[in-house]
Amino acid sequence: MFRNLLLVFLLYAYGLSAAAQTIQGEPYVAVHGSAKREVDADTYPATVTVSETSVDVPAASRLVESLFVKAVEAAQKAGANPSQISALALSIERQNKWDSDSDTWLFLGNRVERQLTVKFAGVAGLQSFLASIPTGEHVAVSLGQPDRSDKSTIESELLVEAANNARQLAENLAASVGGKAGNAFSVSTKALGFNYSGGLGLSPPPPPVVFDEPTLSAVEFALKETKVTVRQDIYIVYRLVD
Repeated sequence: MFRNLLLVFLLYAYGLSAAAQTIQGEPYVAVHGSAKREVDADTYPATVTVSETSVDVPAASRLVESLFVKAVEAAQKAGANPSQISALALSIERQNKWDSDSDTWLFLGNRVERQLTVKFAGVAGLQSFLASIPTGEHVAVSLGQPDRSDKSTIESELLVEAANNARQLAENLAASVGGKAGNAFSVSTKALGFNYSGGLGLSPPPPPVVFDEPTLSAVEFALKETKVTVRQDIYIVYRLVD
């Protein structure tokens, strides 16, 4: 008992807050294991939204469908195969505006819309697509974050690395006070109610790029091949034993 209390006291003295509490009277070491890897992106998504608001729904639908077909053709011409192209069905939604003078809602028309998402394997295809899609007030384009197609496989590998990192950290912390990391109380990919030691800092990703016709060419030529940071974190609480 005295030995366990001494271990907890020493961990406080060394600033190792991960072992500053006890579970059922037993001292523990709580660690945050992390692993990350930078890989070349192989997925560059772009979403095209074609819309028109009008009281003439048939005419608006024809316009939207015409521009949508041209966007699909541009994607195919840029090298996208069917598995890389996804589309939403035509949607029609009533548009109103509140008029304070008459204290009532005014009908503006119906918004007719279709959306196309294309995931290119490289920047060249994306640039070609952006250069050939229809432009104008009826077309809006947004670029998603570059990604990796085998991300789930990489995440599985990194989770094992993160667990190994957590175990090594726990052993180092325990050894610094003459103890050992025993078996685990808990294992989670989310932080629980413990004070953890370890982990890696990681900046949040930048927001998606959204642009319309006036800025299209500027964004198009600024696109470059990029890397994706894949990260896994694991939180493990080990018993601290003699």
